[in-house]
Amino acid sequence: MILTDLRQELEAARAEAARASNAGVVEKLDRILADLNDDLLLTTGEKSAFIVPPATVQRQRVPGLNRGALQLGDDFNDPLPDEFWLGID
Repeated sequence: MILTDLRQELEAARAEAARASNAGVVEKLDRILADLNDDLLLTTGEKSAFIVPPATVQRQRVPGLNRGALQLGDDFNDPLPDEFWLGID
């Protein structure tokens, strides 16, 4: 389950707890949702898992590094046929 799916599941659980007037659960889910931008530790029974947003690595771009690796066809700029836009095979 990716982090956005987890957020949606938690928000749905929070809404359900709010409808059931379960203030304690709502408060805990609010804290978890607030911490989703940070590392999050999920624990169920004896199993635990850290959910960590992927680190962004800024690499220096090198102009011309892959020059010639991509070759476009002669018809690249030609209009696409109607079958493409209409989804006809």
